[in-house]
Formats: sequence, C-alpha cells, structure tokens
Amino acid sequence: MSRRYELPPDLTLRVTASSGDVTVIAEERADVEAPEAAEVRSRGGEEPGERPSRRRRHKKALHRFLHKLAGVSPHHEAAPGPVLEMRAARGGSSDIVVRCPSGTPISVGTISGDVNLEGSFGDTSVATTSGHVTIDRATALDVRSVSGHLQVGGCSGRCRLHTKSGHISVGEAGRAEAATVSGSVRLDKTTGAVTVRTVSGSVELETEGTEPVSVRTVSGRTVVKVAGEKLPDAKLRTLSGKVACDCPPGSDFPLEVSSISGGIEVGPT
Repeated sequence: MSRRYELPPDLTLRVTASSGDVTVIAEERADVEAPEAAEVRSRGGEEPGERPSRRRRHKKALHRFLHKLAGVSPHHEAAPGPVLEMRAARGGSSDIVVRCPSGTPISVGTISGDVNLEGSFGDTSVATTSGHVTIDRATALDVRSVSGHLQVGGCSGRCRLHTKSGHISVGEAGRAEAATVSGSVRLDKTTGAVTVRTVSGSVELETEGTEPVSVRTVSGRTVVKVAGEKLPDAKLRTLSGKVACDCPPGSDFPLEVSSISGGIEVGPT
C-alpha cells in the first residue's frame, strides 16, 4: 500500500533512514508516492497521529550519528521553498521506496543503508556512513560517505564526492571535486574544472581540456586522458614514481599532478 502527495512548486524532497535502504525513482509523474508505513510531513506541519516529540528525537539522533561518524549531516544546506520529509518505518530500519517527478531536488541521509537514486534529479545531496550510493543523473551533486562506494552516471553541473575508504566512479560530470583516502577515483568524462585528492587510491580521469585539472596523491597511480587536440600546460611532479607524458607542451589549460611515490601518465584519448 502507498500514499500520494501533491507536489508544490519548488519542492525539495528529503528522505532519511538509519539501517534501511533508500530507493528514490524519478519518473514522469506529477505527485510523490511513498509507502503507507512511512512517516511523512511537510515543513511546518505534522502528520495526524504522530507525536512531534518522537519525530524530533529521531531526527536529532540521526543528525548526531551522521555528524559523529561521517562528519556531515544528511542535509548540508537549508533548502529554500517547501520541503516534503519522509522517514523509513520502524525507526528508520525498514527499506523505503519513493517515487517522484523527474527533476525533483532531493536530500537523502542514512547511517548504514544504501542509497539508490534512479532517473534524473535536480540538486542532490546524500550523506551516509557505510552505505553505498548509486545515482543515475542529477543537475548538481554533493555526496559524502565514510566507507561507502559512490557511483554516479552523470552530473551536468558541480559534482562533489567525498568518501574515506570507498571507491568513486562517475560517468560524466561538469565541474568535479572528488576526495578519498584509500579508495580509487574514476572520472570517465569531465567538461569543467577538476580537483582530485587521494592518499593511496588510484586516479583515472578524462578531461575535455578547457578548465584547470589538479590531482594530488601520496602513493596512488594517476592517469589523465586529454580529449580532442588540446595541449595542457602540464606540471607533473613525483618523488619516486615514473612520469610519462605523451602530450606536447601547450597552454590550452593548466594540468597539475603531484605525488610522493605514485606514477603519473598523461596522454591523448
């Protein structure tokens, strides 16, 4: 059984869970559909039959857990306009599946539950500790995790991805910022500025060569592919790793890669 909710203009959808998985499906529709058992409220109002004190206790506890374990809260910035909040049943331990219109801005927070966003979304933020995150497409992204893997199909705008031991994989992105400690970073295609930071994880990326690219690692191997016939102004530095650059020197865009012991490879696609 499910319930449907009208969609006010400029609505932001918020979904939270603790150990339950969160799946949100963006599709051609005009309303939001959630399970009958889910706890739902719009900002400024409470659903009948639920005590506000219980909701506030759970919300504060979820924020404390995420802040302590991940260093973030499930909602990084206060969303403008109306907000529709949904919480998984059984104190957040049940899985929750929500359907919403394509292009909806969304914010998701979990502790150990996986997050799966299917379809195309507006501005999107996700915070989790150990849950894996999979996102099809969004106009802008801010995703943070401790040990979860982050996988994104496409992001047309700014794409910010942070995890400590999880891997990061992105199909297409505009401006990309990726950081991990021991996980690998793979950016298949970028069209804007790129910043990557990692300690021991490898880095593979492709750039169209129109905006600055900066990569810093300690021991991870870095491979940069330059699309088209762009010629980078390359500054490649490593103490003990091997450096190989097959692109002639140029001034089309700045490319900086530095490492302690990781190898560096730069070449055309």
